[in-house]
Amino acid sequence: MDYLYKNYKRRIILCVMSILIIVLAIINAVVYSTIKRLMEDQFQLAGQSTAVVVASIISEDLDGYRQFLATRDTSSEYYVRMQGYFNNILKTSNLRFIYTINRINNKYIEIILDSEPTSSKYYSAPGSIETMNKTTSIVFDTKQPTKLKPTRSAFGHLLGGCAPILDEQGELLGVVGVDIDYSEIFFIVQQLFIALTTIFILLLVFIYFLLSKISHYFLEPMLKDKLTGAYNKRYFEAILKKSIDAALEAKQELSVLMLDLDYFKKINDTYGHIFGDIVLAKTAGWIRESLRKDDFFVRYGGEEFAVLQFNIDASVAANLAERIRKTIESHNIYNAEKNISITMTISIGIANLQKRNVSALELVKEADKALYEAKKTRNTVMTFLDYKDE
Repeated sequence: MDYLYKNYKRRIILCVMSILIIVLAIINAVVYSTIKRLMEDQFQLAGQSTAVVVASIISEDLDGYRQFLATRDTSSEYYVRMQGYFNNILKTSNLRFIYTINRINNKYIEIILDSEPTSSKYYSAPGSIETMNKTTSIVFDTKQPTKLKPTRSAFGHLLGGCAPILDEQGELLGVVGVDIDYSEIFFIVQQLFIALTTIFILLLVFIYFLLSKISHYFLEPMLKDKLTGAYNKRYFEAILKKSIDAALEAKQELSVLMLDLDYFKKINDTYGHIFGDIVLAKTAGWIRESLRKDDFFVRYGGEEFAVLQFNIDASVAANLAERIRKTIESHNIYNAEKNISITMTISIGIANLQKRNVSALELVKEADKALYEAKKTRNTVMTFLDYKDE
């Protein structure tokens, strides 16, 4: 029945790995999004601050700005001067575009000043109409500086900030926009995501192999009795139902043996519990030696054991139980304190599935009834169907 243990082990590992995947995925997402947001915030604040400075410079010559709004003359001294000012800022920073805009309506804006040379393919002439985004509309409505969210356009990955241009009475004359080329930073952030994901996958692989190696350290106490090395009752009850379903589906036989050491209480009372534990451990070892490789050996409680056998008919199960009984009575256990050797016997009850659709509880009860009958004479093997037919 090692495959049942291995299957249980796989399920435990799968459960642990599923939880770890969720936890590590959340950590990975939080770390990535936090670093990405911090980097974006830094550039957005830089763009917003630059937009505020540019708006302040424009506000120092409001008459010139008003005159240009009226003429839109790109050969004017004002336009040439402002383009030179914008270009000086661009040369000494990582900014990509500086421009001013005016709102036409709730949907469209028009370009007023543009930092691009008139010969550039990215140049927007005064009066060029574009669709207004939500962030820009906030500045027009609130007259407060704001950040521009990251966008992907023909110019690359851009982000930045906006600031209002206000006259002497605080009325809005337009908005300054500053775009920062975020492409290199975006690439770095994407590489960071790949690196974090790679680390995440490698960590999961390492944890999986680690769990595969050490899982028995925490599975053994969960599933096996420490004294005898037999599986515990809780695991037996969980496995038995699945085993019955599998046997019925495969049209195979299945047997449950309930075993109880005879006069074990007298051993404890006479020689003490320490020697009683020795008796249990040795008896469990002899029982295990008598079983087939795939038989499932359980310490059911106290001095009572159980054996679950797959693909075995009633006569073979009875012969195996008889072999166990003879093995136990053929061995002596030496008690050093009393300087004597004692011989133990065991009573065994058998219940066979016989292709019946019975519950796990019913099958155990049948084996227990057969054991009860065997205990009447002790050192006996009794099959439930034999007892029932009497």
